Amino acid sequence: MIWVAVCDRDPQRRQQTGGLAARYLENRRGVSGRVALFANSDEMGRCGQLRFDICLVNVEAPLHLEAGKELRRRCPETALLYYSSTQDPAWALEAFRAGASQYLPYPLEERSLWLAMDRAAWERDLGRESRIALNSTQGVVNLRLWDITYARSRGHRITFSLLEGEDLETKCLRVSFATVLAPLEPKGFLRCHDSYAINLAHAVSLTAEGVRLVDGTVVPVSTKKRALVREALKHCPR
Repeated sequence: MIWVAVCDRDPQRRQQTGGLAARYLENRRGVSGRVALFANSDEMGRCGQLRFDICLVNVEAPLHLEAGKELRRRCPETALLYYSSTQDPAWALEAFRAGASQYLPYPLEERSLWLAMDRAAWERDLGRESRIALNSTQGVVNLRLWDITYARSRGHRITFSLLEGEDLETKCLRVSFATVLAPLEPKGFLRCHDSYAINLAHAVSLTAEGVRLVDGTVVPVSTKKRALVREALKHCPR
């Protein structure tokens, strides 16, 4: 699963770039993912523990180059793809010094952007599907993370609900819910309640009852987690 962020202060440009990135994910065979939109790096920082695999950053102003440096410091594993209408070679050089993997001209051309994203995915082995080995009551299952909509902890067992409507329950665990979630959180899972965690890739909206998922399920959200969930969903439009 690939998480892509678009960081651009211009709303129209941000939506257009996000659309190109979303079409990339839809058209690449065997690739699943989600696109999140941000006006600046501060908004990205407020999204909690989520880490992005590829970040498309508009660098029309020196401030955004500094933002790129901050993103590189915070998430060194993220591929930064910078784009700008400025074609001055010196400007491109500064972008690479700020940690860019690629520097693309704007308006973005679909083929060029997709090739750059292909390269970033290949270099980081992002095409390989993220999975978790689950010791379930049905035996050991190599479960694809994309297939999980949410997880529920009850007693010493965790139930993973899947897109196709099936539930998989773990055998009795000797570790905490937090320990199980720790490697999943950078992959887009967000703990929204003491007993629940959602896969943000399948979250649609936040209601008074909780988070509504793509299959219509509503997962409870604790009062102390509502602000964090709201912030995360605000930047992941469907």
